[in-house]
Amino acid sequence: MTVSTNKKEEEMKATMLISGIIIAVLLSFACMYAQVFTNGDFETGDFTGWTVTGPHSAEVIQHQGSWCGHIHIGSGHASGSGQPNDQWEMVSQSIFIPGVADSLNFYMEVSGSSWHDGGYVWIMDADSTNYTLLYQTGGGHGWAQSYPWEYHQANIEAWAGHQATIYFGGRNRNGFSDHQCDIYFDNISVSPTIPDTIQPTVTVDVPNGGEIWTVGETHQIQWTADDDMGIHSDSVFYSIDNGANWIFIAAHNGNPQECDWTIPNTSSNQCLVKVIVYDGGDNSAVDESDAVFTIAADTSPPTVEVIEPNGGENWGTFQWHTITWTADDNVAVVGDSVFYSTNNGTDWMLIATHIGNPQTCSWQVPNTPSTQCLVKVKVIDASDNCTEDISDGNFIISYVEPPPLTYAVVIKQSTYNIPDWQAVADALLARYQGQLFIWNSSLNEVQSAVASFQPTHIGFVCELTTASPSFIQDSIWPFTRALDSDVYCDAVWGIITGYNAQDALNLVTGPTGFEVKTLLSGTSSCDLNYYTQGLRTFEATYNRYSLKYPDSLEITEYYDGPTDRTEWLVTMINQGIDFFNYDPVDIFYTSGHGGHNIWQLHYPSSGSEGYFRSSNGQVYGDPYSGPDINIDSDNPKIYFGLGNC
Repeated sequence: MTVSTNKKEEEMKATMLISGIIIAVLLSFACMYAQVFTNGDFETGDFTGWTVTGPHSAEVIQHQGSWCGHIHIGSGHASGSGQPNDQWEMVSQSIFIPGVADSLNFYMEVSGSSWHDGGYVWIMDADSTNYTLLYQTGGGHGWAQSYPWEYHQANIEAWAGHQATIYFGGRNRNGFSDHQCDIYFDNISVSPTIPDTIQPTVTVDVPNGGEIWTVGETHQIQWTADDDMGIHSDSVFYSIDNGANWIFIAAHNGNPQECDWTIPNTSSNQCLVKVIVYDGGDNSAVDESDAVFTIAADTSPPTVEVIEPNGGENWGTFQWHTITWTADDNVAVVGDSVFYSTNNGTDWMLIATHIGNPQTCSWQVPNTPSTQCLVKVKVIDASDNCTEDISDGNFIISYVEPPPLTYAVVIKQSTYNIPDWQAVADALLARYQGQLFIWNSSLNEVQSAVASFQPTHIGFVCELTTASPSFIQDSIWPFTRALDSDVYCDAVWGIITGYNAQDALNLVTGPTGFEVKTLLSGTSSCDLNYYTQGLRTFEATYNRYSLKYPDSLEITEYYDGPTDRTEWLVTMINQGIDFFNYDPVDIFYTSGHGGHNIWQLHYPSSGSEGYFRSSNGQVYGDPYSGPDINIDSDNPKIYFGLGNC
């Protein structure tokens, strides 16, 4: 049941009613530019479809009036190699180059320091490990030679009809600061020399009707696809209502003709699979299973048995032990949750959750001495059948003195001269029996002394004016990696600061620690399964949010949230999350556009949502409409600016 279509031809037929001239333009475009790149113009505002590697930095920014790729080559990470290696910064994409292709098209601009090394474009055939240079701008030549925003073409006829990877990249030849540069690139496409007007063919082979596949099993979808100039990509879907609606499974570059599929928890006897294939000329073909197949529910629950601790063990606080259990299922165990109790099972606290079936868990025993301790393991299969088991008897958690900390308190002399800030340093010294190190104009003044002290922990006490991004990047990061001979960070470190000294003092005199149990997220870029419970909102989709409840691996999606999340998020930070009996928020994620005093809730534009702002020591919500709402929360929490740019 195959249907072939040509999307460009359909566009031209519709346009014919309007203008024959427009038809000619569209035909020319369809013939000359095959859209083989995903997100070749970066209009998603990010590197969707691309892979970023290297030690420098790469981002998508607004430049020359639109989104474009940007690579910044900084100091350090020297690479004298003429071929790319792990010290190059690279943005790459694997593509199928149509058999008619003759050139790679792109815009590029490069500027930088006096001896910068320029911008590069490389290609690597999928059957090779060798890079071939397609284009290079040239370097700075000692006077910071720049290369303006210009259109370029590179010949790729040798790779026509092949799968290959295109790389945009740069390097710092010797790691010096006078080799830094910025590379901008955009509008990346491939041009063929002749039109590709012949549609590909595709036939779904498996499942093609009558199969019975059980939820949680892994099966291989198979199809046959061909094209006169090569299949460029495909998309695979399934339906549980005989084709009325389709659900995405996977997409591939090239022509794999198979796809491993773990059967979802959507039991039905009206299932079909659909495969769409595309060639380099944007022609497509579609085929579906000839008849329905069945996704059968798994009604058998898994089994689980706790092995250790199972009663009688004596585990010391702060020590590491391995919790073990056995678990099995007729199909597969897909996840687990591990808990402990110190009151014989009246209350349970989450230790960890896992995807899959590891059957072991490393646990650092908390500082909760008790003779009434138990461990519980709950396992779940793909059909949401679950089983739990508890230690057969109580084990003991005994108090053991923790290993001593070697704590360095590092503070600037001018800050230490202020009595309120001196009190912060003194409180740290008293709490951790630490040692004080005072610097005047540079952290380097105390580096040797701190190295001799060999701290396990370092607290940098700073006023806000000192704790700037450049101070952290250019002073603290190198300092913490230079306390011994290797290149790695040599101590656990943190910056103790606040809007004023009292804020910092509250930090160092507060609780010794707290359980991170409840997540609230302003971004979709978080994993709820790391937490006992959580609420995740979506910065790019109005009204959407997800919930994960305690003692569960299931994450449920909802679409009835507010359009503007400002007041909703502030209320949950201040009062707790109503879905979880108003438990307080322990960790709060953000994303979108932000800085030290502003966070834009919506992405990529502000849309119909507000902002979080800070001014004069007060953080507050600034809704899209209506008055500001102060954030006043007493419980300590972690702020994780996961996606701020």
